Amino acid sequence: MIVHKSDSNCPIDEIIRAFAYLINDGKIMYWGTARWSPVEIFETYSQCRHLGLIPPICELGEYHWFHREKVELYMAELYNKIGIGLMTWSPISFGLCLGKNDDPLDLLPKLNYADKLGCTLSQLQVAWSVRNQTCQCVIISASDSNELDELIGSLKIISKLSPQSMEEIDKILCNKTYKTSYDINIAAKMGYDTIPNEYFPSRAWLWNPGNGNLRIRLVMTWRKTLITWTPGHLESVQLNNKYS
Repeated sequence: MIVHKSDSNCPIDEIIRAFAYLINDGKIMYWGTARWSPVEIFETYSQCRHLGLIPPICELGEYHWFHREKVELYMAELYNKIGIGLMTWSPISFGLCLGKNDDPLDLLPKLNYADKLGCTLSQLQVAWSVRNQTCQCVIISASDSNELDELIGSLKIISKLSPQSMEEIDKILCNKTYKTSYDINIAAKMGYDTIPNEYFPSRAWLWNPGNGNLRIRLVMTWRKTLITWTPGHLESVQLNNKYS
């Protein structure tokens, strides 16, 4: 069973105990989350360990060419730290590259890379999502059998997406997200001496959204604080479990 979006008015331990009851009663075997923030997922996992109950095993999140930050920066770290799986939806980005919606970025002329690989644009997008090692499952939808056959054909394209191919796609999209490999001692600047071991360490992410505005983003989960740094400016915002 999947919990779609968290409720800030409902205590997390109440949600955890409700699913523990369903599991113990044999009504479900596992449970997961959908569209939860990384902070909420990790807090839920910590509560489950404290209470000795079964934690969520997966997160269902949006992931496509134009929505990358959460999956590529945060979910990969959650997978490595606590083993939570990831299912993604909307691999063809709501049809933005298929002419179904107005595309202000006007990327269609640039995305002829699919022809180079001998596939359709939809197949390339699905294969690109599956190629992400953090993702264990990609959810697709089709309006008829022909569309379904086309999307299933994406499996043949995955082997063609070499690291070089992925880099070329990133150059076309110009929106790849980056994370630094070092910790930043922002806690000292905020007046805190230590970070409790049961929470994430203070971690800085170098994020380039593609518009030239380079930012360093940091989540301090034990204070539920989001810190965004741009040259000459440091901003601190309380999250209230709304960060995603």
